[in-house]
Amino acid sequence: MTRPSARKKVKNPRLKVTRRTQDKHFKPKAVVHPVLAKVWDKKKTLAQNYEAIGLSLNLNSAAIPGSSGKGKVLETALPSSSSSSSSESSDALPTPALLTEKGKRIPITDLSATMHTGVVLQAAKIKRDAKGNVIGYDVDDLNPMDSAFDEVLARAQEAKPKTKTVQELIALAQNGVTSFKFPSSGQLDWLHKLVQKYGDDTQKMARDRHLNVNQHTPAQLTRKLKAYWNFLRTYEVEDVTELTK
Repeated sequence: MTRPSARKKVKNPRLKVTRRTQDKHFKPKAVVHPVLAKVWDKKKTLAQNYEAIGLSLNLNSAAIPGSSGKGKVLETALPSSSSSSSSESSDALPTPALLTEKGKRIPITDLSATMHTGVVLQAAKIKRDAKGNVIGYDVDDLNPMDSAFDEVLARAQEAKPKTKTVQELIALAQNGVTSFKFPSSGQLDWLHKLVQKYGDDTQKMARDRHLNVNQHTPAQLTRKLKAYWNFLRTYEVEDVTELTK
């Protein structure tokens, strides 16, 4: 049986769950990054904000020139090297290819064959001497994607960021300060005793049942000693015992 208080609550129009009241429960997350927070528009969607800033929301679509998040796989029909009729070439299935900015189409058939079977079927020109004997072969590059990737990397290195926000993000990433996790005062005292007794030998430290009470492994002790030495180098501490008093 329903309690009277619960029945009153159901009949109360103020507590009626509607789309408007339901949306209030899901507040948008605040942008914590200081550079993005200055230019972030709360009225726009995530994709619209990224496009205004100059960032790409989908890295897969960014690899295809001219696409803005809704690109699809490029498929082109390559001209046949054999002397086939136009009707036969039109009925052939399109071959997947990589399209560069200059309009160059590079087939990826060789790469797919290599990944699945390990054997590449490739056409080659036979070299013959004056007597008709075979003296060699002219074979194209087995990986035609290398040159295209080199072009993409060269353009990415030469390209300058279009917006000021992207320039600030790049400068912040290049000049960022590396943060270290330093041990506590109790860990400093404990690690100092281990270093005084065993030096850098973590194997002996791990076997010491009196100092290594928590039974840390040599790998764990190595990570803790790395934080210990980082603390000493950062703050130029010579005597740790003064800090642990």
